[in-house]
Amino acid sequence: MAEQEQLISVDYEVFGKVQGVFLRKYTQAEGKRLGLVGWVKKTETGTVTGQLQGLMEKYGRCKSGWKKKEVPSPRFKGAVPK
Repeated sequence: MAEQEQLISVDYEVFGKVQGVFLRKYTQAEGKRLGLVGWVKKTETGTVTGQLQGLMEKYGRCKSGWKKKEVPSPRFKGAVPK
């Protein structure tokens, strides 16, 4: 199986100004657009945590978006796999 066809599961956490900027809604829409499945929720510490599952290639695109800060918040500090 080619690496791009490999199925993966990644737990992640997003830091920065993530409350009140529709980050969860954005993440759900972007995951659906890329063909990923999973969940996303707010935490008590003010971050957003979630899990992505799908093809390695699709996760790579999502991860690239996080690195480029293509999220709906000017105060987005990053997302890291857990």
